[in-house]
Amino acid sequence: MTFRQFKEIARKKPYEPFWASRFFWRHLTIPCSWVCAQLRITADQITVVSLVLGMAGGVCYCWPTTAMYLLGTLLVWAWWMLDHMDGELARYEIQHLKHPSTLAGPYLDLLVHRWVQPLYHVGLGVGLLRLTGDWGYVLLGCVAGANFAGFTRTQADAMVLPYVVSGSVDRGNQALRELVALAHAAPNAAARKTREIQGLENLDKQTQTITE
Repeated sequence: MTFRQFKEIARKKPYEPFWASRFFWRHLTIPCSWVCAQLRITADQITVVSLVLGMAGGVCYCWPTTAMYLLGTLLVWAWWMLDHMDGELARYEIQHLKHPSTLAGPYLDLLVHRWVQPLYHVGLGVGLLRLTGDWGYVLLGCVAGANFAGFTRTQADAMVLPYVVSGSVDRGNQALRELVALAHAAPNAAARKTREIQGLENLDKQTQTITE
């Protein structure tokens, strides 16, 4: 497979929702993912490596020195880069290698976010505690980390996974319908205009009419 063909498969369709990914990360990650594909490195392997690097970066922040902060930042950036790459490789595996689409890989990726992002916030709090002796920084880090590690948010992500993986909505799942209404599955105007969401909204209107 040529790089151009891989790029067409690996990029997000129909749009890239995050400007940092669109203008910066994808220019780095897609070539790296193409090399990984040639070496037969899988998306799940990249996800596991990203977990190790991301958690190591969070631990580095516990030591408030310039060298450790720099190392921690580089490791977190590496985790963020690999977080893009595992999705690119997953799309390649599903569309080109014809691997079956499962929930295991995407759910593992979500869990990595729930572990890594809280850890580097708490790590920064511990580092500032060691530097100043103020436990308030640890409390602040825990509060910031809790925004990423909430149990209800993890459950919501798990319920939205069928939509994320297949691009369709399970119309018989009332809880998923409520999540879509709350914009968990369609976080912006562009996503809300997709055919699947419009179909769900039309179904809701029809159901409401019948009920009334």
